[in-house]
Amino acid sequence: MLFENGSKYPCGKRSRAHLLKFAKSGELNCKGWEEDKYQRLLAICYANNLELNRQMILDGWAVSYGDYESAEANAQQREAGVWKGDFESPSSWRESAREAHSISFFSNFSFW
Repeated sequence: MLFENGSKYPCGKRSRAHLLKFAKSGELNCKGWEEDKYQRLLAICYANNLELNRQMILDGWAVSYGDYESAEANAQQREAGVWKGDFESPSSWRESAREAHSISFFSNFSFW
């Protein structure tokens, strides 16, 4: 979740809209090579020869998971995209959501 000027805003929707601008700008071409642990295809995508993976990170609308660290550092330094506010990474958010779910699940039980 991103907080801009103290208010939540839908960073996922803004990221998607940013990506769609590139995707609609011309021929889209993706090259996949393997699946991750969640069985998602890992790919590099291009629109008009622009590498979308790197560009989304440079523009601050995607985070790096092992590649593109310098692009992410550049976006953070410029406070681009999600980096202009208080940003919680997707992995941190998922962990918090799992913990909250576990706590709420156990609150339904009485322990002696």
